[in-house]
Amino acid sequence: MVVFLKLLKLEFRRFFRRPSTYLAITIMPLVLLTLGGLFFKSLGAQNLRIGVYSKDKSALSKFTVGVVMSLFQGGTVSYVGKDYEEKLMSGEYHAVIIIPEDFTSSLFSAKRTKLYYVPSPVDTHLSAAAFLVFKKLFDDLGGGPFFNPQVLRQMYVSKSVPAPELVTEKGLDFSHVFAPALIFLTIMFTGLVIGSGVIVRDREENLATHYAFANLSPLKVVLLKLLPTFVLATVVGLASFGLFVASGLKIKTSVIALLVLNSAIFYSTLGLLISTFSKSSLTAYLIGSTLSFLFLLSSGALTPISSLPLALRKTVKLMPTTTAVYLTRVMQFFGEYGVSDLLKVNSAFTWTLSIAMVLLIILRLRLEQAPSKTMR
Repeated sequence: MVVFLKLLKLEFRRFFRRPSTYLAITIMPLVLLTLGGLFFKSLGAQNLRIGVYSKDKSALSKFTVGVVMSLFQGGTVSYVGKDYEEKLMSGEYHAVIIIPEDFTSSLFSAKRTKLYYVPSPVDTHLSAAAFLVFKKLFDDLGGGPFFNPQVLRQMYVSKSVPAPELVTEKGLDFSHVFAPALIFLTIMFTGLVIGSGVIVRDREENLATHYAFANLSPLKVVLLKLLPTFVLATVVGLASFGLFVASGLKIKTSVIALLVLNSAIFYSTLGLLISTFSKSSLTAYLIGSTLSFLFLLSSGALTPISSLPLALRKTVKLMPTTTAVYLTRVMQFFGEYGVSDLLKVNSAFTWTLSIAMVLLIILRLRLEQAPSKTMR
């Protein structure tokens, strides 16, 4: 045990001698947290700007189009001219709705007409979200009295009535809803970046042979490599959480701590597994980077996962980062309702899978040590 502890201490020193370690535990998380925080913070202050360009020049168009425009008096929707493409490309407007020439005549003839939606290449995620809202809104209004000319006329002559104000139930700041996902993304990157280079680098430096000749069992080798990566990933996750708490995030610490541990053990072990089966450091880092990108997309932090095929969606939901992101949002929206059961299931799955990966690593190391023992 004394020898093992000395080797573990030496392993930590080796970690901190490498520039890549500081990149993984300081620079990369700080960049992610800073840039991600800035981008997510903009969600709370972003003003949606939709332009309307009318090609309908009929006498009644001012009446029909005017009624629709009167619904938006806060500056969200406003008229634009023929130069709307320039305004879209500059980001001045997130989207422009083009009203066709036959809009009014089709309404009065009870025919279905079309409105053409042109998104901006700037902040396209906002224009895409707005398109879905407008499309569903118009679909739901179809067949009802809203676009009936008689109803429009009554709306046109009615006195101004204040519209309901839409607010979140708990006064949520959406920057605090999205940003905590960065806690688990930093853990993922740290675990995969550091872990994927550990064992393969030992092979390249001929240290693996020394471990075999020193009668260091594969289990002890795994623990020597896994513990520093796990500790560093955990520290990075908890430090990131501390930064968000300092900025006003309110969420149960014990749940986040367990989610951090789950993510840290999974991605540290996965990084070690990649390192064990890779032929070179370059191959290991390429595989780790590719998986990081896939886990980022499947986490639900930045992209929707509800449109995935059912089988793939069920698999993705088992991943630690996906579960962590989901549970943090559940706690922010609904409190601790249903969190405990899902947390238990995910913890059991994560640690079982991590143990299975450790067994694979041990088996691989035993196969590698066999020729060395034969030669000795």
